[in-house]
Amino acid sequence: MDDNLRAWVEIVAECSSPEVAEIVASTMVSVLGRGVREEEREADGGIVHVITGYLDGRDMEQGLLEEMEKELSGLDDFFCGSGGVRFHTGVLPPEDWHQGWKKYFKPVKVGSRIVVKPSWEPYVPGRDELVLDIDPGQAFGTGTHATTSMVLEEMESLWQERQWSPPGPGTGVESAHAGAPRVLDVGTGTGILAMAAARLGAGEVVGLDVDPVAVEAARENVMRNGLHGRVSVSTTPLWKLDQTFTVVLANLDRDTIVLLSKDLARRVEPGGVMILSGILVEQVERVTGAMEESGLILVKRVEDDRGEWACLRLEPVL
Repeated sequence: MDDNLRAWVEIVAECSSPEVAEIVASTMVSVLGRGVREEEREADGGIVHVITGYLDGRDMEQGLLEEMEKELSGLDDFFCGSGGVRFHTGVLPPEDWHQGWKKYFKPVKVGSRIVVKPSWEPYVPGRDELVLDIDPGQAFGTGTHATTSMVLEEMESLWQERQWSPPGPGTGVESAHAGAPRVLDVGTGTGILAMAAARLGAGEVVGLDVDPVAVEAARENVMRNGLHGRVSVSTTPLWKLDQTFTVVLANLDRDTIVLLSKDLARRVEPGGVMILSGILVEQVERVTGAMEESGLILVKRVEDDRGEWACLRLEPVL
């Protein structure tokens, strides 16, 4: 899609307490199905907690802006006098969106080895670090949100437990060894999880996303990291795949996971593993119930530091 045709609407909520900001952020993520930006600003001698979410043309057509404004108005009424929520919206031109990512996106180390860094930032990696150069472009995903970082950490843990050989020294783009796990990343976004799997030593990695803009960004990032021989990205529908994978990754929202539960489960090979994220803690029971009906059982659950998001590891019922 031509960048000049893709403008974004940003919705900015200002909260006077971190407790209110946490609720607002959770509400935004639940409605939008993607991460938001959280920051603190000084104002009138105090601290204002600012939550910013972004909507594209598809979101607008689905009425998500009206839904978000309704939700925030309700929170404003609820917290009146004890915190308060002020919000406003505005159109963000594509060039401003791109520059906004550059301003807030800095190198970040996740787990013990993986480093996610913007392509425009210099970085000297440590001996055992696996570096991913990311340019989100017009897509979402920089690896800084808890839902993504938990999956990256769980991937590291899984590779160690299964004793899958990591790549050799250097950049981690060496050819995968025989018997290396095959990985499917559903809702790949900018391709972070798919590329991390390849860096960790996966063989074939397939990334899927319904958004052609995300697919374009992911393909560019795959090329940028020299992983085009190991990672493929497309808009192929999940239900059209006929192969199974050692590891299936899905960092989505609850409703999408539940909707796709049977198709996701069918893609996990016997003895394989599924890692799910994008799930609020209070949504875990609904998700695990749907996955159990599809033949997968929960074997591990991890929560972020705030106890807000959950990452789940599931395996096929023997």
